[in-house]
Amino acid sequence: VQKLHDGDKEAWIEKWFGQMQALGFN
Repeated sequence: VQKLHDGDKEAWIEKWFGQMQALGFN
């Protein structure tokens, strides 16, 4: 399991939410 830095984790979460919004999930 790769441990992410806090900044990388925040970037990944922001990207994930962006994809969810693009698919129409809020």
